[in-house]
Amino acid sequence: MVTGETFRTRQAAPRALPVADGRLTIRSSSTRAEIGVAGAAVRSLTDAATETEYLLRTPWADEDWSDDHPSPSTSETWHRRYPGGWHTLLPHAGEDRAVGGVSHPFHGEAAWRRWRVEAVDESSCTLGVLLRTVPLSVTRTFALDGGTLTVQQTVTNVSRSPVGITWTEHPVLGEIFVSSATTVDLDGRRLDLVFPDDGSTGAGFRTEPSGSTGSAVVRNPETGAFAILDWDSDLFPFAHIWQEHGTEHYPWWGTVSGFAIEPATREYWPAGDALGPLIVAADAEVSTRFTLQVGLGG
Repeated sequence: MVTGETFRTRQAAPRALPVADGRLTIRSSSTRAEIGVAGAAVRSLTDAATETEYLLRTPWADEDWSDDHPSPSTSETWHRRYPGGWHTLLPHAGEDRAVGGVSHPFHGEAAWRRWRVEAVDESSCTLGVLLRTVPLSVTRTFALDGGTLTVQQTVTNVSRSPVGITWTEHPVLGEIFVSSATTVDLDGRRLDLVFPDDGSTGAGFRTEPSGSTGSAVVRNPETGAFAILDWDSDLFPFAHIWQEHGTEHYPWWGTVSGFAIEPATREYWPAGDALGPLIVAADAEVSTRFTLQVGLGG
C-alpha cells in the first residue's frame, strides 16, 4: 500500500539543472543527440563528423510557439507544432479521448509536458515527469555510446490502484533514409513498403506484429545510412509503420519526408473504454530499454 507519506517522499523532485533553450546536448565519439525538456523528446540525432541528421526534423522544429493561437483540437495543435524526432506516447496514443471523465490529448500527456532535468553529463541525461491524467511517475534516461542511443524508461504507479495504459514509442527517421532503394526488415522479414523517388509523394500507416525479436533494420544503399532499432517484443508486441513523403496539404505542405517504426503495446485503434492493455500494478513499476544504432556507410 502507498501511504500519503510514501507518496510525498517518492515525489520529492531533485533540483532542476539549468537547460539552454529547453534542450540538452549529449555526445559520443561519433554522434550527437539533442534532448528537449518538452516531452523528453530526442529532437535531433546527428553524425558528429558530417552533421548528417538521422531523425526527421520539420522546418518549424525550432519555432517559438508562445504566441500560437488556441485550437479546440489537440490533434490539430500537435500537427501544427510537430517538430519531428523521437517522442514517448503515454498514457495514450492516437486521437484525443475522454476515459473515466479525464480528457487525454492527442498522443498522450507525456509528450505535451515539460519534464524536469534530473541528471546530465557529457554522454547521458535523465528527465522525469509526474503525470496528472493518470497517477504515473515517468523517468527517461538517454545515453550515447558510439553510434548507439539507449533510452531506458521507467513508469511507476504512485497510487493504490492498478492503472491500465497504452505505451508507444515514436522515433521518426529522416530523409537520409528515404529512397526507392530503402529496405526495412522487421523481425528478420522484409516489409513491402514503397518509398517514393525524389520529388514524388506518398503516405501510409499500418501495424505489424513485432515478432519474437523486436528488431527493425533500415538501410538506404544510396546514402549508406543504416538504423537498427531494438525493443522488448513481449512488452511491445506491435510496431506501427508511419510514412509521410511530401504531402502537399496541411500540415506538411510538401516539406516533410520521413517514416516511423513505433513499438507499441496495442494496435493503433483502442478497443473498449480503457486507456490501454498494459497494467501497472499499485506501487509497482514497468521498466524497459530501447536502442537505436545509426551510422553511415553500412
